[in-house]
Amino acid sequence: MTAECLSEIAWSLSREEDRDFHLGQLAQEFARLRQWERAEALLSRVSSNGAPLAQLSAEIVAAERLAAELAQGNTSALQQVQGTRVLHWTASRLIGYPRRDGIVHRARRIEEGFRGGGRVLHANRSVKVALLEQWERLQNQGPAYLKVDLATKWFLLGEAERARRVIEVVALSQVDRDLVELWLDLGDADRALELVKPLKPRHRGFLKLFVAKWLNGRGYPQRAAAVALEGAEDLLADRDFEHLTMAGELLAEMKRPDLARAIATKSEPESRKEDGFRRFNLSAAGEMAGFAGDLEECLRLQAEATGVQSKQGEIVGLGLVSGLVQYGAGGLFNLQGELKQQVAARRVRCGDRSALADIDNRWLSRNYCDYYRRGLITPEQLDERRDKYSKDDAPRWLLFDSGSECHFERGERVIGTALLQRLLKNVRSSPDFFASRSAAEVACVYGPSEMCRAALREAGTELIGEVSDRGLSAQNVAEFANTWGVWGSGKKP
Repeated sequence: MTAECLSEIAWSLSREEDRDFHLGQLAQEFARLRQWERAEALLSRVSSNGAPLAQLSAEIVAAERLAAELAQGNTSALQQVQGTRVLHWTASRLIGYPRRDGIVHRARRIEEGFRGGGRVLHANRSVKVALLEQWERLQNQGPAYLKVDLATKWFLLGEAERARRVIEVVALSQVDRDLVELWLDLGDADRALELVKPLKPRHRGFLKLFVAKWLNGRGYPQRAAAVALEGAEDLLADRDFEHLTMAGELLAEMKRPDLARAIATKSEPESRKEDGFRRFNLSAAGEMAGFAGDLEECLRLQAEATGVQSKQGEIVGLGLVSGLVQYGAGGLFNLQGELKQQVAARRVRCGDRSALADIDNRWLSRNYCDYYRRGLITPEQLDERRDKYSKDDAPRWLLFDSGSECHFERGERVIGTALLQRLLKNVRSSPDFFASRSAAEVACVYGPSEMCRAALREAGTELIGEVSDRGLSAQNVAEFANTWGVWGSGKKP
């Protein structure tokens, strides 16, 4: 099996593709394979209705070509590029992205070239500097978020002062998480707090939590607690219960249950106000009580949230993509099932381990690492799970996948390897390409070379078999061709 063979299969399958979005995605994959003519041919097939998608994909294809040239040291290619978005994508391929708290899931895998991600290409520092200088000359042509990204790339290169000069001129109307976290990277919490002052309460409160966490990690616990409390007050004023629980958890981690309790006390009456999401709000208020140390109150409010009656089919929202958002009437966004899982997940955090039986595999995979960190679950309990808890649930292999990744990221290689071996065993007993691909990802990123090589071959075998049996798309095959091109030798690139 070779990347060239797989790309030929993908190209053959692509003749059947007529969806604009998928044509654009395929063009990007063939560009990563450095098959430029095929990438351009796919872009030419995007309909006039898909023009915005075609433009984005064309910019990414151009960025892949430029990154390949720069990796070879050909800086003259920069003179032909006038689009800041092309330079933005190119810089990401040569310099990478910053690691951010709370954005861990699959991050390492994407960085290593899985899931359509592109591994950072090697280039000399002088080439990277030339790229960012060209981008800086053109920066006024692009939107503010690209200025923030340019500054971030300077920071990643170790050029803090150049990063600061770029973001000094970003308009206050463009304040977002990336800008705030960059100022924190630069060590200026005061500037970050000044920027968020004019924002609406929900946005301001959310961003203050990042500042508070940064301050706490730098040894300023009193100020951190004060900023976290301000953020919580802002979120409560806007009835943003989802992010309010983040504030409660942060205060608990700061060993300030007194402040968490003050917010929890205020949040309960607010959560009882009538609206379509009252049941979710009650559940969130209960979790706030749990973070304040009142586990009994947390469980009481979870029970109350479950007991509040909603009309069957009650409509609480309408989304452009999701359609109707309602309780108990099926559809893409059936809030009844979502509430059941959220309540069960919070019951576990509040000490009711029996609620693990009410959580399906999909939700447990999201929460496993947090539960393990809190001592609420052991790796051995994953063996006791059913393959699925409902027809829409994820299969059990996802738990071994998420669990092994969690332990490897925590530096617990013995436990991570044991779960990875269970994942591989599960995949062999129930062959499935997507399960095999996930197993290969974990094996290659975290495991030894021989395990990576064996897992990749199994995934490739499943892919070939399922192209005809299950009609896997050209996109699936092209992505795997890129993966094979990076990891096919089984050696760490």
